[in-house]
Amino acid sequence: MDGITLYCILKELSGYLPLRVQKIQQPVTPVLSFSVWSPEIRAKLVLSLEGGLPFFGFSDERRENPKVPSGFCLGLRKRLEGGPLTAVRQEGLDRVVYLDFWGHDDFGNTALFTLVFDMAGKGANIGLYKDDRLIAAAMPPDGSRFDNDGPYTPPEKDRLDIISSFEREELDRALREEKGPALRALTRTVQGLGRDLALSVLARAKAQADSPLSDDAREAVVACLKDLSDSVVQGRYFPAIYETAKGDVFFHALPLFHLQPVRTFETVLEAAQASRSLSLGRHEEEALRSYASSLYRKVQKKLEARLSAQWEDLMAAEDAGKYRLWGELLNSSGLSVGPGLDQVEVLDYYKDPPAPTVIPLDPRYSSRDNARNYFAKYAKMVRAAKVLRESTGKLRAQLERLKAAEKMTSLDEVYRAIGIIEKAAAEAGIKVRGVRGKRSGTSRLTGSGFAGSDYGSGGRPASGSEPVEGAGARLPAGIQQLSGPGGSVIYVGGNAKANDYLVSKLRRPGDVWLHAKGTKGAHVLLRPPEGSEPSDEMLLAAARLAAEKSQASGATKVEVDLVDAMRVKKPRGGAPGFVTYTGQKTVVVSLA
Repeated sequence: MDGITLYCILKELSGYLPLRVQKIQQPVTPVLSFSVWSPEIRAKLVLSLEGGLPFFGFSDERRENPKVPSGFCLGLRKRLEGGPLTAVRQEGLDRVVYLDFWGHDDFGNTALFTLVFDMAGKGANIGLYKDDRLIAAAMPPDGSRFDNDGPYTPPEKDRLDIISSFEREELDRALREEKGPALRALTRTVQGLGRDLALSVLARAKAQADSPLSDDAREAVVACLKDLSDSVVQGRYFPAIYETAKGDVFFHALPLFHLQPVRTFETVLEAAQASRSLSLGRHEEEALRSYASSLYRKVQKKLEARLSAQWEDLMAAEDAGKYRLWGELLNSSGLSVGPGLDQVEVLDYYKDPPAPTVIPLDPRYSSRDNARNYFAKYAKMVRAAKVLRESTGKLRAQLERLKAAEKMTSLDEVYRAIGIIEKAAAEAGIKVRGVRGKRSGTSRLTGSGFAGSDYGSGGRPASGSEPVEGAGARLPAGIQQLSGPGGSVIYVGGNAKANDYLVSKLRRPGDVWLHAKGTKGAHVLLRPPEGSEPSDEMLLAAARLAAEKSQASGATKVEVDLVDAMRVKKPRGGAPGFVTYTGQKTVVVSLA
């Protein structure tokens, strides 16, 4: 996110101000989330320095927050919650945002606070200031721009701001003085110009990025920068998401002439939100693949070692016949010797012709006791061989399933692969941490462009979208979590206790509860994105799940009741899963 894109975001966001702060959350150290609202909008404003990819804008992400908030988060809540965000600004085109809030100081007096969101490379941080003094920071200040109890020091401004004022001659002279490749000259001369936007300018000017600018190319570049400046000043944006040849996905507020847009948007804030969703989806996918690969290697190594050890035991057990032979030869030899001997020579009549053979003895026992011990050892090893043959067969089958799981490539297949690997680990007695269910509110790119959910047009979950064993950590056993249309989340109870949990613990205002009418079945809870109403597509997807998870699933049409989840009551002393409700609506779902 370069400085020019940030300028466009702030321009659009300013049109929604003031925004009242309802809730502040900090899911991880470098990420802040503000639930804000006004009579016109309810949204989540996210400030993120996570993963080296700074983000500022609205987002529909849902992330788990720590049970105990950080001191920084608690300080923000104490001072800013309930107050308005009145201004967002930027000095020049720096990648630094200043957010002005009216809140309360330590004595309860109304006071002006400024939250500084610094995305400018090394030393980036988020700090709260009052009267030009740092009160708290998300990360320990390094003293470069954020200093304990001191004012904020903005990055050095050594480049030209072509948005505030466009000086053609000054720009031409600065570009002429830069002797390196055109791309480096451009990014070192113009403030807020990121690499992708610089490449776009050079492509439009027909200049080579890795060669110095000629006089003609420099003149063309200056003309392109003038048009870029006019577009930004006049609000002529072209927000779009792009995908590079390497598969990297990002958005920009202005057209990039060296790339083809994957999807365009009406506003920069919408593009930023969609880009954030895609970025989180990619991050989640990478984390899942890394987890699957690591878990595969761990389980494979354990199973192969176990198979090798059991195979050695099996080979030894298959050689149990010699103990039966020694027992028979001792009994048939007619010898009767007491303890004290460690071996004895007898005639082996199984050989042709019969020949003497030496049988080892346990000196603690007589020859007859040694014979009985050999028969017992033979019987024990025969039983062990049977068990080991079954066990090694199962281990080989598990390893084959693991190898097949390793070859699964798509995201939905990775979820299934993790389920297979975790199941193999559980059967092998290997403890694993488990993987969380799909993050709600994330999107992904498909072969046809952009997809916002894991549901097809018919409302059924797409192939592989069902949760697999091991997914959905932190939810009680029996509850499935699915990503629904439009960023919604659908919870499905798998038993009476899980159904009770949906109503007593999981539901919240805005959720919709669904159940097949007049028959036994799973309780279903639909949760639309925060601040939005459930769409018909969301309701249909949830209703279809309620129908499929009921005893009427074999019918061609099933009636499903849906009602505001807060109107569902659990009678005192009622059986698990038994609830009452009023004000419901009924839809008919076709399962044909």
